[in-house]
Amino acid sequence: FCIIITDQYHHRWHRILADRCDGCKMTRAKVPDLQRRTNSRPAIHPSIDGLALAPSNRSTHFLKQINNNNIIMIMNRVANKAISAALRTTAARTFTTTTPSSAKVAVLGAAGGIGQPLSLLCKLSPEVTELSCYDIVGTPGVAADLSHIPTKSSTTGALPAPVSWPLRGDGGLEETLKGADIVVIPAGVPRKPGMTRDDLFNTNASIVKTLVEGCAEYCPDAMIAIISNPVNSTVPIAAEVLKKAGVYNPKKLVGVTTLDVCRANTFVANSIGKDPKDVDVTVIGGH
Repeated sequence: FCIIITDQYHHRWHRILADRCDGCKMTRAKVPDLQRRTNSRPAIHPSIDGLALAPSNRSTHFLKQINNNNIIMIMNRVANKAISAALRTTAARTFTTTTPSSAKVAVLGAAGGIGQPLSLLCKLSPEVTELSCYDIVGTPGVAADLSHIPTKSSTTGALPAPVSWPLRGDGGLEETLKGADIVVIPAGVPRKPGMTRDDLFNTNASIVKTLVEGCAEYCPDAMIAIISNPVNSTVPIAAEVLKKAGVYNPKKLVGVTTLDVCRANTFVANSIGKDPKDVDVTVIGGH
């Protein structure tokens, strides 16, 4: 549509807006320079619908010339454009906004040489809203130190329940695992000089077995990541424990071998003179 107003001082008509007309498919309405005498009625381009506005002393006369259908059509077009713009804005907001998710992470073996820095990284992560630490010694102190870090996640630390009679379950492990979404297990003993892999397996296998039994009971749907060595042996043990409990999901049980990949990237990068961040080595084999 085309809107025309008058210059009250020079009595000359000028086009100030010519938008696309859906009816006649005109992209720009060519309204001539209408120099009229002051006592003549303003002309509206014949091929499009228009709205004529005149000086105040002629407003009543010209408004009477406007067809009601034209007014309705113009208002409908304006309303349709406004609605379309609002819908586009709403759709854009829908696709660009995200809903924050919450995740509880349990670290079993949080007071050890791997568990402490791992718990620190979890506490710093914005994806973690609750961090639960568990170990046989020192866990409350580790959790207390972690709780001082100014992030949104809460931190708790638990120890195994003291031995009592009548015998009861490990309340500390239950408290740590209940409601967990991710369970990371760095618990176990490191390989010492003179120890064979069989010696390491005999010690850590029983630890992993006990902890995974707790996972099967208290958080059967959690993702379980096992760091305890030897990983290529402790992961199958965990799988058998979960199968026995009827909660085994192969997509939620993994062995963490990132250490091998990091070492390989560093060694290869040093040997070929490149930055380790530009090297990606896939490691296949036992750990």
